[in-house]
Amino acid sequence: MPRNNKPLPSQEHLRQIFAYDADTGVLTWREREFNSLLANGWNTKYANKVAGVKNSAGYLIVGIDGNKFLAHRIVWKWLHGTEPLIVDHIDGDTTNNCATNLREATESLSMFNRRLCQGRLPRGVQPNGNRFAARIANKHLGTYATPDEAHEVYCLAAEMLYAPTAAFPNN
Repeated sequence: MPRNNKPLPSQEHLRQIFAYDADTGVLTWREREFNSLLANGWNTKYANKVAGVKNSAGYLIVGIDGNKFLAHRIVWKWLHGTEPLIVDHIDGDTTNNCATNLREATESLSMFNRRLCQGRLPRGVQPNGNRFAARIANKHLGTYATPDEAHEVYCLAAEMLYAPTAAFPNN
């Protein structure tokens, strides 16, 4: 499915209006520096507060100059100065905009990485009696005592299968 992304403001402009914490992934509004009633009112209401609201799909949306943008795309451009077609959340959490959780991706990698909506088990893990099976591409990778152990094996297999374009966390 093609993505229709509006061009973001320049990296310089984004750095002027946002502060970004790479460890938490949180964008906050910077104070407006010009002195006027409008700027003072804006600063009182928004400055140093988290930017964005969650949309119905679970992504953070931020309004800039009358346009709405996905927060993770703003973060990517804030960090790298580029606008790839797809910016993917490695862990599947659409609100986790930490620098280490974002990557440029292809459509197929992004779709592969999309978390399944059903259940609470990590991707690639299925219940198997009182144990947990790890599977990838219809291949059985073994059964494990915990979902975390099974998911770790799945991630290692996914990294080998899809490398070098895939980068999966070890959790």
